[in-house]
Amino acid sequence: MKVSRREFVSTAGCAASASLCALPTFGFAANNSGLRAPASCALLDLKSNCVLRESLEGYRIGLGTEHRSLSEGGLDALGVHGTIIVPAVGTIDLATASALTAALNSGATVVLESGAAFLSASDFAAHHSVLAEYFGISIGRSTELWMANAPKHIPGESLRRPGKQTATGHESVPYVTYQWPHETCVRDFSRAIPVSAKTGRAIAHLGELPVAWRKSIGNGTLIYLGSPIGPAIRASDAEAYAWLRAIISKSV
Repeated sequence: MKVSRREFVSTAGCAASASLCALPTFGFAANNSGLRAPASCALLDLKSNCVLRESLEGYRIGLGTEHRSLSEGGLDALGVHGTIIVPAVGTIDLATASALTAALNSGATVVLESGAAFLSASDFAAHHSVLAEYFGISIGRSTELWMANAPKHIPGESLRRPGKQTATGHESVPYVTYQWPHETCVRDFSRAIPVSAKTGRAIAHLGELPVAWRKSIGNGTLIYLGSPIGPAIRASDAEAYAWLRAIISKSV
């Protein structure tokens, strides 16, 4: 079924409310000493081209005060980067794509979180074209996560949570299985974008579909997330927060 951005937020909120008693208080994200994002960690706000503002908010909560906030215009002026996180990317301005490529060539780790599942057909085509031209990434049309017949599972699927009734009224909440930077499963309440490239490797799957990819560009590393993880961080998902912590740790 199709899920609008409004429905996405509502569903995520319901699931978060149902799971609060099972998760640690989310104040841990800002105060937990396990994540101390270096000053060179930057969060890039694409404004209207960030198609899930709750994802941006999730990263802000997860990173606390230990990061730099950037606008598109400030990307070139920041200098040497460690990690740049770009939440819920919709259309990508060519100047921004060029600046991110330059940062990658200089040794940065860039996390591009896809918002392509929420784009119109024309904007999706533009997103697809920029990814191919600047980053050598290919994406497919979104995959619904609430389909009755889920994709076949891959080795390591035991990490998935058992199916159960949730506040959304569905039998179970779908999980994306991450193999890197550590093995974990993170909830996704809407859709995921299949992703591939000629170099690098998949780091997360929905069943057999690769939905996140890591590859080297210049001296840096590109991580493309076909399943938004920011909303899960905002919804107090401990696994999503741990994944973010591990990414930052790998980049310092």
